[in-house]
Amino acid sequence: MSKALVKSILRSVRSSISRFISIVLIVALGVSFFAGFKAAYPDMIETAKDYFRENNLMDIRVQSNLGLTLADLNAISKVDGVEYVMPMRFV
Repeated sequence: MSKALVKSILRSVRSSISRFISIVLIVALGVSFFAGFKAAYPDMIETAKDYFRENNLMDIRVQSNLGLTLADLNAISKVDGVEYVMPMRFV
């Protein structure tokens, strides 16, 4: 960079120091929020998985607009790895 460009940049920063500090603080806040979220995300996922395992919550939910028949429930219960099938009605 040329000396004139550096001098011009420094002059514009000095003339509006409050705006420069505000922009730096906003960027720092955004970066810290992103870093915190990035660090906490894997722990939140693992906590949710542990909670689902410990409380034996459902792994999958099968829905239909027209409803499921008894034959559908029997077919789902025969799928490898399915331990329980619990039919429910949501209105």
